[in-house]
Amino acid sequence: MTKICTKCGIEKERTEYGVNAAAPDGLSWRCNICLREEKRAYYLAHRTEMNAKAALNYQANKAAINAWHRRWRNNEGRERNKKTHKEYTERSRDKKNDYNEQYRMLNPEKIKAHTQVLVACRNGTLIKQPCERCGKSGKSGKTKVHAHHEAYDKPLEVTWLCSVCHSDRHKEIEHREQAIQ
Repeated sequence: MTKICTKCGIEKERTEYGVNAAAPDGLSWRCNICLREEKRAYYLAHRTEMNAKAALNYQANKAAINAWHRRWRNNEGRERNKKTHKEYTERSRDKKNDYNEQYRMLNPEKIKAHTQVLVACRNGTLIKQPCERCGKSGKSGKTKVHAHHEAYDKPLEVTWLCSVCHSDRHKEIEHREQAIQ
């Protein structure tokens, strides 16, 4: 099922919209991309007021905020997150497996290309490079570099992109495809 965004006017899948209980269909009137752009523009226009309000909130609740951070640093928060994550993983394992199986069935060419890149990296035929857009390297341990395929029929012709640039590239492709439709 699809829905037309009231801001950009593009017809998109229902998964591209946030939840809005007040709406008749339970979804936001604007797509996630338009909503993100609106929020960003609002923040840029009202940055000083928002920062001042945040500073006042911090001053008013300084003790509670600092106590929360101390608990977090002392592993209480981390342990709670690990426990919650483990519970979520166990609850959603079947759903995730079903999704992955369906994805593999619907995208055999992508799976084949990803596997060939993985094998080529392991045997040294293909060597990971820094991000071709921003220059970040995957060697730091914090930045993961991905192999992006422009065409899956050429599995070893990849563009090395960090996770941020890779996400941006897919958004560019998505916007270009939506503009064509």
